[in-house]
Amino acid sequence: MRKIYKYLGFLSVQLLCAASAISQESGSNLQSDFLAKLYVTVLESGGKAKSTDVVYGVASSRLKDSLLKLEKSTRNGNSCGVKENIMWNADKPDFNQSITFSEITKNILLAKIGESEVVIWDVNCLSSGACEINDVYLDGDSLNKSVSKNCK
Repeated sequence: MRKIYKYLGFLSVQLLCAASAISQESGSNLQSDFLAKLYVTVLESGGKAKSTDVVYGVASSRLKDSLLKLEKSTRNGNSCGVKENIMWNADKPDFNQSITFSEITKNILLAKIGESEVVIWDVNCLSSGACEINDVYLDGDSLNKSVSKNCK
């Protein structure tokens, strides 16, 4: 499990270890480290880095297509039912909330933001350390499917 905290403008990333924690070589640590770096990118920018741009840089080709379609629709006034900040699943995110990562299944990680917000990530990492995001689940819905269905 991994947590990210932001206090008084200083970032610290803290890895929580427990006796039952998965070893450093496991995919879930690689995946949670990968996701943590994405969140840190947005936090270090003071929220100025757009979450869609950050995710786009590490997205699969299908997710890139969805993000481009979402961006185009948003410019035309249609949010396609997707909140403005996909990484925080919020229109006006609170960047001071803690973020905790946990593995649901292989390649599927949950990011719990604060006390109530959840973003589920489909992340594929190779043993080389290269990772890409295949999909993001917001409020239980696949971003790829939501964009395909709601963005015209």
